[in-house]
Amino acid sequence: MALDSGLLAQLPARLGRDIVHLESQQHYLRVVTTRGEHLMLHGLGTAIAELGERGIAGMQIHRSWWVAWAHVERLDLRASAPAIVLRGGQRLPIGRRRLREVADAWHQWPGA
Repeated sequence: MALDSGLLAQLPARLGRDIVHLESQQHYLRVVTTRGEHLMLHGLGTAIAELGERGIAGMQIHRSWWVAWAHVERLDLRASAPAIVLRGGQRLPIGRRRLREVADAWHQWPGA
C-alpha cells in the first residue's frame, strides 16, 4: 500500500494518528481520533485492513463501525441496546450478529 494513499496519510496532521473509531456513512468514512474527526471518501473495509497491517488493535463491531480497543472502557451488553462504551462515555452500537464475537474478543484484550 502506498504511504501517501492510505487512511492515515489522508488524515489532516492536526488530528494526529491515534484513531478512536471509524464510522461508515455510505461512501464516506468518518475517522475519529483523540484530537477530532475528519470525513473522507474511503471504504471501511480498506481502512480496517490498513489499521490491521499497522498493528492497531480493534474490531468491526457493527456493519458501519470499527473501534480501537485501546479506547474502550467497557461493554454494555444489555439486551435492549448492546454497546461499546468509550473512555469519556460515548456509546457505539454493537451489531446483534457480532455480539458474541465482540464480547469474546474484548475478554481476550489485555486492557479489558
